[in-house]
Amino acid sequence: MSNGSHEMRAAAVAALLAREGIACEGVAIAGASDDVAVIRCRDVDADRLAAIARDIRRLGFLWVTIDLAAVAPSS
Repeated sequence: MSNGSHEMRAAAVAALLAREGIACEGVAIAGASDDVAVIRCRDVDADRLAAIARDIRRLGFLWVTIDLAAVAPSS
């Protein structure tokens, strides 16, 4: 997939998270088949995220993952 579609898919996930009131610092796309949505966030409400995982998958992702290290505070 092109970078444009990467940006559009990541933006669609970010918009979905925002509509659901889930704060994130960004969304990336990973995996050999571009089928992993990587959500970067400081705090995780796993139940809320799990509730919308199906909607994220409808955007073309097989996996939804959380990257906590990407936004970890500096020590």
